[in-house]
Amino acid sequence: MRKVDQKVVQIFFLALMFVMMCMLRLWFAVLLFMAAGIVATLFHRKRSYCGYICPMGTLAELSGQGSGKHLVLPKAIRVAAFVLFFIVLSLILVTRWGQTQALWQSLLQFAITIAVFTILVQFRYKKRTWCTSLCPIGTIQGVISSATAASPVVDAERCTQCGACTTSCPLPVELAPPNVSKVDPGKCLQCQSCIKTCQFQAIEMN
Repeated sequence: MRKVDQKVVQIFFLALMFVMMCMLRLWFAVLLFMAAGIVATLFHRKRSYCGYICPMGTLAELSGQGSGKHLVLPKAIRVAAFVLFFIVLSLILVTRWGQTQALWQSLLQFAITIAVFTILVQFRYKKRTWCTSLCPIGTIQGVISSATAASPVVDAERCTQCGACTTSCPLPVELAPPNVSKVDPGKCLQCQSCIKTCQFQAIEMN
């Protein structure tokens, strides 16, 4: 899928989420997108959902590349954020269940809070920091795809270490040797931007 096509798909699903949540007021839209991400990863064996469908990922990309360094959080904080996300989500569902209007409002507020936080983090740090450091669904997808998905492999003999592949990658992934010769599949969206960017044909999916 070409980059221009990827943007079209991203905007389509972002608009779909807006229509479902804000216009049709379907409270389950958030849960539907979350489930779609996990199911897609299980069947597709890669994180295509993150690269093409996830509304938060699209918002992050549309917000620009940021101005600072990529935020690297300790594992304890990432685990705490993961647990907190599902605690809050569970509390909303339990306390608002059976109250359609209240349930919709709470989930919408929850989604907007995360969206605003995603954009603010993106302005401050580089690339898709929310996706790689905090997103709970991305964490689950990363675990699944780490064991099953293909990822870019760099041919050290052909690579000139120009850095074009790393620059084109939407995630904070170092591709060029001597940093790495094979990317962790759990950190790769399989968008193949690195392959398309490399003028020396030094990268392939394996």
